Amino acid sequence: MPAVRKTQPTIGRAVLRKHDAQAFVGLKGTAFDEKVKNGDLPKPIKLTDSGKAVGWVTAELEQWLQRRIAKRDGVAS
Repeated sequence: MPAVRKTQPTIGRAVLRKHDAQAFVGLKGTAFDEKVKNGDLPKPIKLTDSGKAVGWVTAELEQWLQRRIAKRDGVAS
């Protein structure tokens, strides 16, 4: 039997739906929504033409976390 090959998303190109994006950055509900609304967190991308399905680019969420870490450590970003 041939080996099953598991594919992984390209680093930095993975997209997370809202629930997973919230878990990724450690925020839920209103706190997450407010940070997206005020531009602190990146805006989602439309995954469908209707815009009903949206997701967040993992690389952008990682950049946000890096800025939070830099702020904690007193490093200018």
